[in-house]
Order: sequence, then C-alpha cells, then structure tokens
Amino acid sequence: MHLLLAAYGPVLAGAVERVFAEVGQVPSSRVKNTGTIVEKLRRNGGHTLGSIHDLGGMRLVVTGGRAEQDRVGERIRQLFADETRAPRVIDRRLEPIQGYRALHVIVYPDGYPIEVQVRTDWQHLWAEWFERLADQCGRGIRYGEPPVGGGDAAHEMVDSLITLADQIAEAEESGGTLPLNAVGLALALMVIDWLRSRRSGP
Repeated sequence: MHLLLAAYGPVLAGAVERVFAEVGQVPSSRVKNTGTIVEKLRRNGGHTLGSIHDLGGMRLVVTGGRAEQDRVGERIRQLFADETRAPRVIDRRLEPIQGYRALHVIVYPDGYPIEVQVRTDWQHLWAEWFERLADQCGRGIRYGEPPVGGGDAAHEMVDSLITLADQIAEAEESGGTLPLNAVGLALALMVIDWLRSRRSGP
C-alpha cells in the first residue's frame, strides 16, 4: 500500500498542473493516508484497494453556480479523455449522500484513478460545515450513522444541516435566492459556537 501511495504523488502533481493550465485555477489536492484507506475498506465491506477511486484527489471550488460547475466538469472530462481509460462522471447533485453534493470526475492519468471534485461556493461552504461537525460527532454522520456524543443538540444540527443542503440545492437548481437568511446564518453560527465550546470544554 505504501508503494502505491508513493507512486500517486508525481501522478497527482502532473494532473494538478494539467488542470491548472486548462482551468486557470490551482486545485487543492491530496493523497489519502493509510488510516483513511483502512477506514474506508472497513466501512465498505468487500471492497478492495483497487476499487477505491479517490486514493488521489483534487478539488476545485467554482463561482458561478451550477452552470459554471457543469462547464468546468466537462473541461476536465475532455482534458483526460485520451487516457487509456475514459473519465467517469459521478453527479452527487443527483445522488447526494447525507446532504453532500458536488460533481465528481474520475480521471485516469497513466492509469491511476484520481477523483476531481468540482463544487459550487455554497456546496463547498456546506461541506466544510459538515466536516467540522463530523470531526466532533464522529465521521460516521457522513454515511447516515448517528452522532457519537453531543446528545440531542448534535442530532438536531445534523438534521438541520442536511435540510439546509436541500434548500441550497433547490435554490441552485431553480436559480432562486440562496438561503443566506436569518435561519441559515443562525444555524451556521450555532454550529460554530457549539464546536468551539466542545474544543474549550473540560
């Protein structure tokens, strides 16, 4: 496993350079660590290392809503279309997981699968909030598992953030006003305050 992850480094770096040259934006990137891989294999019983398509990954956050998200996703697909394996698109806007939405393009430079996440500003902001909550309540909330600790407040925040994700998606689909209203702001501040209190608590 260590040799495989080491081989991903230069492949991922080359893919990042290609995306930057094409899109004009430097994506964030990472190679999964062994702990994360083992957790994923355990969670997805029966899966093998070869079935994991995001050992290497990069992320682009685009301004301009879903139209720009689709445009960038298509440019990335075309950029890697001539590899030995054709890119594969996974549209998490159509099949969200616990509120998470994004456009994923799996590309195969030199035969190595790399997951390129393309998010709108709102999808990214929401995902960052939910990741912070998962750090405190257990990573399992990303897959529908109940929060670990935090009591009723944690359950309410998970449910509220998933509802907010649905509202964001509805607004982005319809071109309507995004839910940056008093309720959305209050929820975001509540999450931030709760996380701070847990870090500073006994």
